[in-house]
Amino acid sequence: MLTTTTIDSRQVYNDHRVKMRVDTVQMGDRPILETAVIENANSVVVVPITDDGEVLLVKQWRHAAQAVLLEAPAGHMDPGEAPQDAALRELQEEAGHSAENLAPLPGFWAAPSISTEYMHGFLATGLTTSSLPQDDDEDVELARTAISEIPDLIRNGTITDSKSIAALLSALYLYPESTVPA
Repeated sequence: MLTTTTIDSRQVYNDHRVKMRVDTVQMGDRPILETAVIENANSVVVVPITDDGEVLLVKQWRHAAQAVLLEAPAGHMDPGEAPQDAALRELQEEAGHSAENLAPLPGFWAAPSISTEYMHGFLATGLTTSSLPQDDDEDVELARTAISEIPDLIRNGTITDSKSIAALLSALYLYPESTVPA
């Protein structure tokens, strides 16, 4: 049977964005081991699609990847913030737009073997220009992309960010009527 018992847990790192703990666990009758857990806030990822069939993606430097990545707008939820509210806020901060309609996309664990972060996905339509200031630790550039180009951008490795791939393909598959220009 798949059971795990946490014997001990200790926090080893804490800053304004992330905490890290080390858990001592026993899985069934296997030897006791230590495993690191990154405690991230839950987050949102948004697929904003304009009436003329463009997806509003963002380019931003990702230090851990040591690269500028092409991504769907996304970000952490503030304490007590509803996923829908976080999605609308991130859309304004990163893409400079607000949305009349938000449709749910499947949520998913960002990295379930090491992180507590759960991501809520949304498709945003009925877009209008409306911005909020970017976070101090962000420098993003808007990249308007034809929806028809998305599969090729994923296939050829231009879009390599897992949350963006999951959200974009979900939007294309689950809401095909919303991904066709009006």
